[in-house]
Amino acid sequence: MKKSLMLLLCAVLSHLAVAQSGRFVNGVVFDENDSPMAGVMVGAKGDSEGVVTGPDGQFKLTVSAYTKYLTAQAEGYFTQSAEIDGSYIVFRMRINRKYAEQKAAAEEAAAKAKAEAAAKAKAEEQARLAAEKAAAKAKAEKHKVEPVSSAVTESKNEDKPSDR
Repeated sequence: MKKSLMLLLCAVLSHLAVAQSGRFVNGVVFDENDSPMAGVMVGAKGDSEGVVTGPDGQFKLTVSAYTKYLTAQAEGYFTQSAEIDGSYIVFRMRINRKYAEQKAAAEEAAAKAKAEAAAKAKAEEQARLAAEKAAAKAKAEKHKVEPVSSAVTESKNEDKPSDR
């Protein structure tokens, strides 16, 4: 009994040691035109951790010995999965055209909204400047004084006795 328990414990521990040590996997990610893709997230399927491909589309990572699939994810592309059947994996990404169309429409709407906001701000600024100009003109009109010379001339004419 003691021997059986000891053998079982050794088997479990060796199994865990192999699982923790993992295995080394590397590969490359290509787009639909067979060009290497940089910035693609590659990791074990169902795991949130992974690596990002370099400028040449290459990646290297260590996964658990129990990991059977890797996934590759990139914005605007369908997520791809590949079975780990060796130590080198090649992914071919397919563009998600619907996503690309939706993104283009959203960017167009954002640009339109930005242009409208800029036009509204410009119109408001012009209205503010026109109001300031009108207020300044009204203030100047309010403080305008009659010329002194004409008022003085009229009062002098009234004070003079007429030469009759």
